[in-house]
Amino acid sequence: MSVRDVDECNDYFSKIQPELYKNFVGFWTQHQRFTKRCNPTTCSKVFIVDGHQKANRLVCQYKDVFDNSIYELGPVQMGCLHSPLRKARNVDHRYCQLHQPKIVTPVNDESIPIHQIVLENKETTLDKLALMEYVDKDGHYDDALCNVFRSGINSKLKISSYGFLATFLSCSVIVGFTEQPCSEGMRRVLHHILTILRFGQLPNAMCYDCACTLKLFINRHFGSNDLKSTDSTQFLTSLTMAIDRFHVKNHKRPICKTVMRPDHPCHNDIYASINTQVAEQGFSYLSKFKNSFRGYSYPKSTIFFTVLFHLKNCTTTGISSFEQAV
Repeated sequence: MSVRDVDECNDYFSKIQPELYKNFVGFWTQHQRFTKRCNPTTCSKVFIVDGHQKANRLVCQYKDVFDNSIYELGPVQMGCLHSPLRKARNVDHRYCQLHQPKIVTPVNDESIPIHQIVLENKETTLDKLALMEYVDKDGHYDDALCNVFRSGINSKLKISSYGFLATFLSCSVIVGFTEQPCSEGMRRVLHHILTILRFGQLPNAMCYDCACTLKLFINRHFGSNDLKSTDSTQFLTSLTMAIDRFHVKNHKRPICKTVMRPDHPCHNDIYASINTQVAEQGFSYLSKFKNSFRGYSYPKSTIFFTVLFHLKNCTTTGISSFEQAV
């Protein structure tokens, strides 16, 4: 492979990326066995999920790319990670080489199965079903809905990605991430969590800035074809959830003011000594690299994230990246 050949490099990175991510998750989800700095009373007790949109970059506007790697969820609309063709001539600069309009069959073509068209709006539809009590007769969300809200709706005017979704342990170690060409809908959050669970273990308590909506989504769809009941998804039903302390003050829904608060008695002090803002603090550090984030295209972007997060975790835990097997 020639490092000067862009296509050969991208082929190589695409080939190693799945195994590299698997090793990353498997290594850091069990770091408590060899960390040199983590506090044993709080290390890996809770995981925190959050999205970081400042790490955005230009992405292909073709959104009908589905990931079917999680059996329990079925096809999940993830969008195209590749960069658009910005300098080439006689092309649509909104799309990558794979999804130029002259290559992709139009959606209104009769040769496309009807179920494929339905899938396009599935993420938004399932989000609304979980929040039926907050949807008015016209199908719109009413004023009783939390002002802190995540939906699978994608803005057609947005030409950049939505950054990435990341999972931190309570000791500030990053154990998983997902680049987001599409918005942060609940099925995409679950896809992110279940992907991590394929390669490692997570604590049985979590914080998320929209945990209230996520909990309602799981309660509504668990056991259906859109969230099948398996050993992996059983973990979700027994998971203790709370909104992190930074965002909980903005929530209005009744459950947000009671059982979704991290300090509510029903949690039995699980979050008592936990810094629930480790994601926000971690993103503050990662914002220094936002210009670098924007300079990479897929799959180099995913490789860059993996290496950067690995080195940051080494610093956090006091482990040398030069040690064998690190």
